[in-house]
Order: sequence, then structure tokens, then C-alpha cells
Amino acid sequence: MEEALSALREIAGGEVTLASNTTAGVYLLPPIVARFRESYPQVTLHISILNSQDIVDATMNWNLDFGLV
Repeated sequence: MEEALSALREIAGGEVTLASNTTAGVYLLPPIVARFRESYPQVTLHISILNSQDIVDATMNWNLDFGLV
């Protein structure tokens, strides 16, 4: 586990695609994104606000890395 966490700290770059429903996007996502960007400034985030069913569908079809509902 420690090795996996160490590897994450050394990420040179990349992209993460995520989506959230409106409620989670307004109340939960901003502090999560702020912390993530502080820890991984070299990673590009692609964030969408969608309805919950679209998030589930996109995640199940591997169009999102993360979905927050």
C-alpha cells in the first residue's frame, strides 16, 4: 500500500475525467478539487455537472474515471 501511495506522489502528469450531480458538485466537489490540485498540480481535471443517471451510465461505460452522486 505504501508503495502505491508513493507512486501516486510522483505522478508527472495526466488527466482525470469526473462528473458530479448538482448537489455534490456545489457542496462536496470544491474542497476535494482544491486539495487534489494542491497535491497534483500537473494533473489536468475535466469536470462535468450531470444528472445522476448520466453519471452512472458514463462511469459504467468507462467514459468517466470518477462519478460523484
